[in-house]
Amino acid sequence: MICLLNILFVCTANTCRSPMAEFIAKNIFRHKNLAAKVSSAGTITIDGERVSGNAVNALTDLKLLDTELKNEMLKHRSKAINFDMMLENDFIFTMTYNHMVFLLNNFPNEKEKIFVLGDFAYEKRHDVIDPFGGDLEIYKKCALEIYDLIYLSLKKIPKKLLGGE
Repeated sequence: MICLLNILFVCTANTCRSPMAEFIAKNIFRHKNLAAKVSSAGTITIDGERVSGNAVNALTDLKLLDTELKNEMLKHRSKAINFDMMLENDFIFTMTYNHMVFLLNNFPNEKEKIFVLGDFAYEKRHDVIDPFGGDLEIYKKCALEIYDLIYLSLKKIPKKLLGGE
């Protein structure tokens, strides 16, 4: 399948929300037989940090990861957003309004592709909750919210961009 679309999810540290969004999207695309390159990054992070154990456990418990994706997620390491990432992606979904403002201030020429995920899905202001420091139940709540937002957002992206009909 030819990949026509590149999608980037952005949060603060790239250890909780944006990796969950990345792997939830990969799972959805795989099950819907859609093609997209999906990745994630953080606005203020140290490269090389491991993904939160609760993020992996939440997606596993909710059956949003198969074994292959779980193994891939366990290998995920945080990355700071950079200019190349901004250029190579068609849609850049942030977890909050503040993340979007950060990107707009630092990459103003890419403004047409930057969206708050919740705003894009609901067409009104909506930030994704931050589970950092919370228990597994908070991570599950966040994961389900991200799943719903991605699912709704996919309905707004033309299928031909995703390798569909």
